[in-house]
Amino acid sequence: MKVSKLEFVSPNRSLNSCHYTGSTLGTLLPKLGQLLQDEYNLHKGVKKDIVFVTRELESMRAALRDIGEVPQAQLKEAVKIWARDVRELSYDMEDIVDTFFVRVQGSEPPSKRSIKRFIKKMTTIVGKAKTIHEISQAIKDIKERVKDVAERRDRYKVDAIAPTKTSVDPRITALYTKAASLVGIDEPREELISRLTREHGGMSSAEQRIVSIVGFGGLGKTTLAKAVYDKLKPQFNCTAFVSVSRDPDIMKVLKDILYELDKKEYKDIHNTALGQQHLTDLVHEFLKNKRYLIVIDDIWDTEPWEIIRCALPENVLKSRIITTTRIIDVAEHVGGCYKLKPLTHLNSKMLFYGRIFGSESDCPKQFSDVSQKFLKKCGGVPLAILTTSSLLANKSRNIKVWYDVCESVGKGLANNPSIDGMRKILLLSYYDLTPTLKTCLLYLSIFPEDYAIWWDRLILRWIAEGFVQQGDGRQSLYEIGQSYFNGLLNRSLIQPADMDEDEMNPFSCRVHDMVLDLICSLSREENFFYHHKLQSSSSSKSRVCWYIISPEVSKPSRYWICWRAPKGDREATVLQTLDFQGTCIKEVPLSIFRLRQLMSLDVGDSSRLPTTSGLRNLSSLEQLHMNVDSTNIAEELGHLTQLRVLWVMLRNYKEGRWDESMCRVLLGSLGKLHKIQTLKVVISDDVEVDLERSVDSLWNLSRLVIYGTSRLPTWIDPASFLLLSYLRIKVGQVRSEDIQVLCMLQALRVLDVKVAGAKQVFERFMIRADAFPCLTRCKFSGFSTVPSMFPPGAMPMLQRFQFYIRAEDFGDSEFTVDDLTISHLPSLRTVRVHLDGDETVSEELAMKVKDALRNEARAHPNHPEICMGIDGQWILLCMYVILFLFPVL
Repeated sequence: MKVSKLEFVSPNRSLNSCHYTGSTLGTLLPKLGQLLQDEYNLHKGVKKDIVFVTRELESMRAALRDIGEVPQAQLKEAVKIWARDVRELSYDMEDIVDTFFVRVQGSEPPSKRSIKRFIKKMTTIVGKAKTIHEISQAIKDIKERVKDVAERRDRYKVDAIAPTKTSVDPRITALYTKAASLVGIDEPREELISRLTREHGGMSSAEQRIVSIVGFGGLGKTTLAKAVYDKLKPQFNCTAFVSVSRDPDIMKVLKDILYELDKKEYKDIHNTALGQQHLTDLVHEFLKNKRYLIVIDDIWDTEPWEIIRCALPENVLKSRIITTTRIIDVAEHVGGCYKLKPLTHLNSKMLFYGRIFGSESDCPKQFSDVSQKFLKKCGGVPLAILTTSSLLANKSRNIKVWYDVCESVGKGLANNPSIDGMRKILLLSYYDLTPTLKTCLLYLSIFPEDYAIWWDRLILRWIAEGFVQQGDGRQSLYEIGQSYFNGLLNRSLIQPADMDEDEMNPFSCRVHDMVLDLICSLSREENFFYHHKLQSSSSSKSRVCWYIISPEVSKPSRYWICWRAPKGDREATVLQTLDFQGTCIKEVPLSIFRLRQLMSLDVGDSSRLPTTSGLRNLSSLEQLHMNVDSTNIAEELGHLTQLRVLWVMLRNYKEGRWDESMCRVLLGSLGKLHKIQTLKVVISDDVEVDLERSVDSLWNLSRLVIYGTSRLPTWIDPASFLLLSYLRIKVGQVRSEDIQVLCMLQALRVLDVKVAGAKQVFERFMIRADAFPCLTRCKFSGFSTVPSMFPPGAMPMLQRFQFYIRAEDFGDSEFTVDDLTISHLPSLRTVRVHLDGDETVSEELAMKVKDALRNEARAHPNHPEICMGIDGQWILLCMYVILFLFPVL
């Protein structure tokens, strides 16, 4: 297997440092526990040493977690050195243990009895004895190092370290910014005021109403909340603007509210000793008969909000509450979630050029290009723009200096007073993370600026590094890794890049340049990673390498092997992720069946497994993408009971038909895979296949994709598929009863049905009024349908709807343009209608359909966006066009 000579990034031996959080020890300690098992035949004295080392490391792990909560600026140099030594110690210890496991457990799969096997076994026994002796000596050496580090911990009083509370709030300036100097605030301010004051979502304007502003640190949440507060304040009997912050003192928050409500009556409230319940009652009693406006700024968790919420009575006096948070889950829990958007490019330019030159027109021409680069790096975040412009305003008008600063952003700027405020804002988000999330975030510093990071590959890399900690066993490592990814996404520390149009979930993510700048600087301070060339990858400090096996070097990010190996021992038994996608390899080597720890295997579309398959040996596989071209492979698939994600392409057919026995065996194997959550079956367009057979164990299935079956399989059953939320299927024919089955899938959110066969027309209101209760996105193509298939009550949550209508259906069938009604789909936001025909669609018919769609959009309460396709050309009938044509609206 040839390895391409490509540049790559490999983490340093401190990669598992987790920025003083002790995450490395979280992977090491369970391994030490395994060494104590009798099967490894270690001497009693060695076992005692392991117990001693384990207990000391547990204590050090707790100390590292405490250190991780303290900003680096508050740590003494001696403590930093101690933490570094603990990480190095744990790293070396883990290398020893990993090497021991690899050598003792071996890599060969079971073989038949033979003289060769006997000789191999005897050799192995001698090798194991030598290995056990070596590890015994190594553990004694480690024990001495542990004693030394433990003594230094006591000498430096590491256990007594705690973060110092700071009285300076980096967001405080947002409260005192003059409204006239704000850029881009008008539109979101008026939108929020509209939400707070007008009829909205069926709520009476007299009821208490909440809006929760959520967004990235530095995006201007506090500024926006203050702008809305200042404009609405005169309309209320009493008002208060208070901050909760990351480590809230609820007693102080309640006292702050009382003081803000009445500064005279509660002027001494902060010097009064009152309990939490008493304070809550005071606030509640003060507000219960008043129309109030309360802003609760900077909420980090739901628990403080629930306590504060008890003090804010629900009345019918048009009271209003505004909250701000960086965390999407918190905003959704509070209610009235409003996702604050970055500044537009126009407003970004106004803010940037205004701070440096006075206006864009006053910017010297030679600074135009570099200014645009700075604006791109800032990404519409007001604080980033202000920070960057302040930094540049203090620089000379030397163009080279500007370019040097521009290049340094995203690579860890050196400490600079001009960017200190931005750094503090982002560090608030960083220190709010759990130890494992801190590690996962710092890990993103290995990727270059503006790099689109595929989320599934990122999770696999986290797993290979040992960052993902096993929980109670109910979730796989991959699922836990998904929760880590979602945690960073939820906190806006990573941003979605390419989106899945159907599910609106990200295929990949990016790191904002300002966040990248922060984590790069933290990584450099901690010696977290370094770059080097593949040719020089023999460095002993290299913890993990990603080898690219594809000769196609144009897209290196898609083709890699993720390999977690102990130092100096590259045995293949520890390989966890293997990807042959896009390579020139036609047949995968037999040696892959030795990879007992392999979790993810992508054989690719052009590669195939060996004829004599040993697929069943890969019992740790959780993700598999491969071709199925033999009954043997189809049968062995059923032994991979840990599979969660399976993509198969069927490739064995003769004279236009598939090998029926292979299909039968494949379906039988699927019935044994009880953990499958995502299943994709791809079949060639020119081949007819019937996927009929009882498959009754796919109750965990949430995503199903089938391309090429002759009809909807009968095993897609609403009674069994209780978790199925995503279904894409391409069939030769769709029947009325198929639609009846699909509409009763209770969890289905995304549906895409494509028919490759004959034209079909369905009757009006052919399904029940309770059909598709959770569906949010629906696409029908290849057959004629209109929304009138669905009666009022059906599809209550549908937001995006795409369907095809044929010109001839309006001439030769019972349908008319009146059947285009969409008024009974209450959640509709976007409609795409494709008007198709064998011949060119007449202009008269096209105009009738357009007029009908315009009328429907005007009448619908959501005024959905309408796109119409005629002969491959999409025409956007946006609401601003409709409003222009129909000013009466």
